[in-house]
Amino acid sequence: MPDQILQVPLDRLRVGDANTRKDTDAGQEDASITGLAQSIGQHGLLNPLTVRPLGDGTYEIIAGQRRYLACRELGLRTVAVIVREQVSDTSAVALSLIENVQRADMHPLDKAKAYQDLREHYDGNLRQVAEATGVTVGTIQRYLDLLKLPAQLQGEVGTGHGTAGVGAMSTIARTFTDPADMVEAWNKVGGFTQSIQAEILKRSGGDVERLSELVMQASEGAFDIKECGTGIADCPHIPDELRTPLLEAVRALETQQQDPSKSLKDFAASHKKRPT
Repeated sequence: MPDQILQVPLDRLRVGDANTRKDTDAGQEDASITGLAQSIGQHGLLNPLTVRPLGDGTYEIIAGQRRYLACRELGLRTVAVIVREQVSDTSAVALSLIENVQRADMHPLDKAKAYQDLREHYDGNLRQVAEATGVTVGTIQRYLDLLKLPAQLQGEVGTGHGTAGVGAMSTIARTFTDPADMVEAWNKVGGFTQSIQAEILKRSGGDVERLSELVMQASEGAFDIKECGTGIADCPHIPDELRTPLLEAVRALETQQQDPSKSLKDFAASHKKRPT
């Protein structure tokens, strides 16, 4: 049976376990429930909720929990819904996740828990999770890493008071096994940009004792990373007079015409063309 669009009384709608959005207050980028209610009151409900029938005359919300809460706040008696027939629990979670995963305001831990549920439904096969959601395996794994964090750090992950980088938190969870070390690592690197955070954590090798020295080096600019185009040919940070010699040096390395122990800088300097 094709999907149907119906007007359903709000008291016949239920928010079930399939809905992946647990923290409805997450997000500064998106409107609050009250703000969303005001928008719906002014413009109407532009996107129907997605639901599945429960067999007793009620419907479980798969996607659209915030819209449902906003309509309830407005005091609406009915709401437009798209009814998906014969949707399994696995498909319901996938549909809910797909609905929300591209939204900046969905709490990262809600995403992480939804990915975890899907992984369990697919017997641990992340590739199937990726196919179901359209999200890469690497991205899914980064969110799953968040679930390894201690509660203190999970409280730092989110969108409600400035985003703590999912990438950095994921790296911390993979790099350290002791929860106390994870907390110490975040306390030390939290103030840096994500690229510097990643460099510090990578160089630490999972040794929390090395972090203080690495943080000091980073504070002095040792790990400042600048975009360098696609290579030597278009890197804006290489002086023009060194560009050709450096390209020649790289080719020499590739063709084994240069001793690998000799630095490219020295090689380029020795081959620098003198002005005529």
